[in-house]
Amino acid sequence: MGPLIAAAVLKIGLIGGLAFKALALLVGKALLLSKIALLLASIIGLKKLFSQGKHVTYEVVAHPHHGSSHSFDHGHGDSYSSGWARSFHEQTLIPGQPDAHELAYAAHVKWLIPIIESRIQKSLRSLFEMRRAMSLDPRTKLLKSSSRSIS
Repeated sequence: MGPLIAAAVLKIGLIGGLAFKALALLVGKALLLSKIALLLASIIGLKKLFSQGKHVTYEVVAHPHHGSSHSFDHGHGDSYSSGWARSFHEQTLIPGQPDAHELAYAAHVKWLIPIIESRIQKSLRSLFEMRRAMSLDPRTKLLKSSSRSIS
């Protein structure tokens, strides 16, 4: 039995050493890649710093203004608007057509109600079964009769 235990310990030691060497190789590879990324980022940064031409990486979009002042009241508490704000308060519904929110909620309720009903039925069924089992159990009858005699 002794040689088997020694062989197992030797095998675990060899596999552990190999695992540490593989981990060191992986860490070395990650360190090398991070150094390369740092070198490339610094080259790009220095290139942008010393370049003479002006290079713009953003775009300015002018929005039309619909009034002489930006602080004009739309009636729903908007203190700064250029006229492109969405207005939910002035929304008119088409007669005979339900709202999109109502359609989505109705679909959700149609899907959810049967699940809730089945869970309630299962709970009630288990409660009734427990009550019936307690009324049939002779020990509960003894407990009920002893509690009546005490009070």
